Amino acid sequence: MVTARRLATEQQLAPPWSAQLNATASDVLGATNWNATLATADLDPAAWHHNWPAATLRARIEAQGDRRQLTAGGRVGITYAGRNT
Repeated sequence: MVTARRLATEQQLAPPWSAQLNATASDVLGATNWNATLATADLDPAAWHHNWPAATLRARIEAQGDRRQLTAGGRVGITYAGRNT
């Protein structure tokens, strides 16, 4: 019998998309289930396009599931010229 109990990865994304991705899959050859989290550092939209406003963008997205379903949620925060939205 072949089993894969757990696979995990941690990835650091480089600027201008600075973020950390952590993901784990369990029981890969059986009743697979997984979870993942993507969390950004402070991102500057103006670094992506010169016409976009100066701001700081932060996000955290979490997802988990199995072979039949996916659940995801997250938070995004943007600060424009000193105010939070």
